[in-house]
Amino acid sequence: MQILYIELHSHNKASVELRYQKLHSQGYEKQILQVSEIEDAIALAERDIYVSMPDPVAIGKKLFGWLDGDGRWLSRAVADCQGELLVLAIANLAKLPHLPWEVLHDREGFLIDHTFPISFI
Repeated sequence: MQILYIELHSHNKASVELRYQKLHSQGYEKQILQVSEIEDAIALAERDIYVSMPDPVAIGKKLFGWLDGDGRWLSRAVADCQGELLVLAIANLAKLPHLPWEVLHDREGFLIDHTFPISFI
């Protein structure tokens, strides 16, 4: 089983600091993410998430791409755990509205539907 800890911290009004690390690794890696890149997903989450989700694939791809960034760290973590359970522990400390992490989509499918188990805590 692999556990990937993901934390989103407030950085300033326009950005958040993403921190991520695997279980038992020394320290964490980080990158700054611009909130403007997912403003439409935030608006959808605020308006429709508990009523209906008009396009979960598009929202899931946008959130995955936003987290993955230029370094493709999330893509690598998913690829590295083939056949093992991958647990994503997401702490949203950036005070973003509730975002639908359960629809994370890596362009091949929803992470939750992969043949190897992915769990969210």
